[in-house]
Amino acid sequence: MARIHGLVTQRDPTDNTRLAKFDPMFAVPVVNSVEHYEIHEGHAFKCNAVDTAMADTDELALCCKTPAGTKLIHVIYEFSTLTGGHLDLVEGPTWTTGSGAQHAIFNRLRAVAMASSVLLEDTTSAFVANDAMVLSPAALAGGTVVDSVYAFAVKNRFSGAGRDGNEWVLQPDTTYAFRFVATAAANAAQILLHWYEHPTA
Repeated sequence: MARIHGLVTQRDPTDNTRLAKFDPMFAVPVVNSVEHYEIHEGHAFKCNAVDTAMADTDELALCCKTPAGTKLIHVIYEFSTLTGGHLDLVEGPTWTTGSGAQHAIFNRLRAVAMASSVLLEDTTSAFVANDAMVLSPAALAGGTVVDSVYAFAVKNRFSGAGRDGNEWVLQPDTTYAFRFVATAAANAAQILLHWYEHPTA
């Protein structure tokens, strides 16, 4: 490690020389979190869905299939409900091909049009291979519920903003559903998904 013009040179695992910038007031390195870095790289995405007229046991779901290559999806989720319900993270579900609706995915770096690697369940003429999830497809069933978060009979919001305790790294080439189930009548709900995509190597 050597000091050059007030900066410190360091070696990273790829053996490239990096210049570490320090804050002039506190003399500490200026760094970004990984998720903040991914936003600036154009690899971070958001998708949300709302249903303002839900009866007891009604469902609202955002579904997708992860890419088969080396890119992994690092996701957190939030939901809100008016009168109670729970959100399930379902791994490996099935649904009726071509049903539901395309629901837009947005890149959080608005200056670029880089597509998400999250795929729709099929590539028929009505469904394209990226930039959308499947909203509430028909006959959503099966799979394994790997997480379930409840709000009990009250207007409530569950926030998944803390990545350490709430981030999931999804399996490649696997279907997933983020499914809200109402547990009271006269309900409303919103699902918010935040993820970034990063190669394994």
